[in-house]
Amino acid sequence: MPVVLTERQQTTVAAAMTILGAAVIVAAVLAMLWLLALFFRTFSGVFLPLAVAAVAAMVAKPYYDGIRRLLRLPPTLALALVLLSAIVPLVAFLWFSAPSWWDRPASWSRSSRNGGGVWSGWSRRTGLKW
Repeated sequence: MPVVLTERQQTTVAAAMTILGAAVIVAAVLAMLWLLALFFRTFSGVFLPLAVAAVAAMVAKPYYDGIRRLLRLPPTLALALVLLSAIVPLVAFLWFSAPSWWDRPASWSRSSRNGGGVWSGWSRRTGLKW
């Protein structure tokens, strides 16, 4: 015995099925977004270095292309020159500035033992007692 629905009942059933289908689709999309966020939160230690490397590659690409085109170098030598042009200034900066950094913490601790200096001012401002 088939069920016979009136026109109004058929419209109501169609609307309910449409709303139910849309709700299921929205729930599935939200669940996928939640799982994707959980995945990235769990593996952020892996993806962060990859993202930094991708940004560094995009920043260095025009420099690499310019060196390769201007000096007509093979790709390996151009890459080595780009890396050296980034590493040499960084090493030189650390070479010349690191000795002054090594002396500072010792002077800070000496001045705090005397009741003054950077740390005592900081502890007074924050209210922390050492």
